[in-house]
Amino acid sequence: MIESEVFEAALSKAAAGNDPALQAFGIERLTLVPQSVEERLVIEGSGRASMSTDRSLADLGGYEIGEFRGALEKKAVQELASLLLQMKLAKLGPFPASPGGIQVRISAVAGGASQQAIIGTADPAALDTVRPLLSKLDAIAGEVHKKPVASLSLTAEFPSEGIRAGKVSLRMALVFRNGGSEGIYISHPAAGSRCALVYGFKEDLPPDVTPLPMELQEAILKPALRDPPPYLYVPPGNEAAVGFEVTLLLEKPGKYLARASYTDASPGSTVAGRRKLRGAVFSADTAFKAS
Repeated sequence: MIESEVFEAALSKAAAGNDPALQAFGIERLTLVPQSVEERLVIEGSGRASMSTDRSLADLGGYEIGEFRGALEKKAVQELASLLLQMKLAKLGPFPASPGGIQVRISAVAGGASQQAIIGTADPAALDTVRPLLSKLDAIAGEVHKKPVASLSLTAEFPSEGIRAGKVSLRMALVFRNGGSEGIYISHPAAGSRCALVYGFKEDLPPDVTPLPMELQEAILKPALRDPPPYLYVPPGNEAAVGFEVTLLLEKPGKYLARASYTDASPGSTVAGRRKLRGAVFSADTAFKAS
């Protein structure tokens, strides 16, 4: 038998619920935005599911990055095998891609044979053939993301009142939270990682009026801590706060929105064998008033 026949025969058995075939089955979805985001979802035939991500695809405020694990029912794994069997993974495409756009690589193994497809997302209409599989994997990823093993999210704390328009300097804190069950290290936010605050004036308009795009400014945060260590430990189910100073140019009184970010592109996923997370996290939008 040629490899494609071996693959399809084993996949057919897995879809039918054959336990030995399921034990040897696996699927991986790797989602990439060049030089920005990497998200990996791995599903084993046993039902074990794991996900790792270093940044939200849409830079969502409050989104957790890190490592996550979950478990699927046998029926859900059979459905994945059935979808792969129907769409003949190796024969999919080609899919239009764009420079810097989202790219998805689906790879699967069954019966000792493997297949993969690289899916560009430049043309939504071209995705119709793989949409059922992509939707299924999206739903699984959403459930797995609810179960962090080691994660990192960000909130920003700074005065919401008593701020005057003009050039102002404020003290603020970035709070790093680990929602997982295992502790993590991150590159210390005060020791070279990029921490910034993006802010803009929010027009007070009637509900039926469409606002113009907000004009945003960025301010780099200056660490309040001098000579910090290279790494910061964030305990499991807990948080660590780091103080900063920031200078804002508030052109007029009124309501403003601000969002903080932390970005670390340093190499390495461990420190002396301990888990180290890297990537980018963003706080939710925070409102404040200038008088």
